[in-house]
Amino acid sequence: MLIPASTASLFERAYPTLNQTAIGLCFLPMAFGAIGSTFTTGKLLDRTYRIERKKWEETPLDSDTRDEKTGKITKLEHTFHIEKVRLKATLGYAAVLLATVASYGWSIAKAPLPVPLILQFISKPIFSIQILVSYGYF
Repeated sequence: MLIPASTASLFERAYPTLNQTAIGLCFLPMAFGAIGSTFTTGKLLDRTYRIERKKWEETPLDSDTRDEKTGKITKLEHTFHIEKVRLKATLGYAAVLLATVASYGWSIAKAPLPVPLILQFISKPIFSIQILVSYGYF
């Protein structure tokens, strides 16, 4: 991801009073975010799955639907599509990740040091969710 790769060079330019040790310590929020994501990522994805599975189980098996183009009534296919659940999960988390990374770029130029560090902490769990969903571990 872009944030860990650029941290040292961006912080060196944006915060000239930081020495190499202090810049190295700026990687800790990402590490703590990664550790925290091991506890939160699975729970968030399980929650999304349970919600969608419950909705699917509540749909009646014999429900009919009318095709808008032909006007014919057809039976609904009652299969659970895990791909749709993954995509639903991905869209929300992608929006949060996009907002976090955009805010991170702004904060490097305009905000004091704690702001980008907090955004690093937030972005790591969201990035972990994206990895799990896109590789099909969920």
